[in-house]
Amino acid sequence: MPAPRPYAPAAYRYPGERLILALTLALVLLIIAVTATATLCGSALFVGAMVVLAYFNTRARHGQLMTTAQPVTAETAPGLWALVALGQARLGP
Repeated sequence: MPAPRPYAPAAYRYPGERLILALTLALVLLIIAVTATATLCGSALFVGAMVVLAYFNTRARHGQLMTTAQPVTAETAPGLWALVALGQARLGP
């Protein structure tokens, strides 16, 4: 007859350890979901802000260029004026 074991195989188990494991996994998954959502929303806000910033900077630079631009006429740039006239003739009315 085999000798009795000095301890039961499940004696080291903590009562309710499966519940604790389930709650720990749920908490970890919740933290991952929250941080992923914050990252995605933050990225979308950052990209949107950069697009708006680029739009307004481009408009401001365009305005600066238009205020300092010189009109192209036959007197100020005859070579370019001839090219413009050729393009207009080629494209038609």
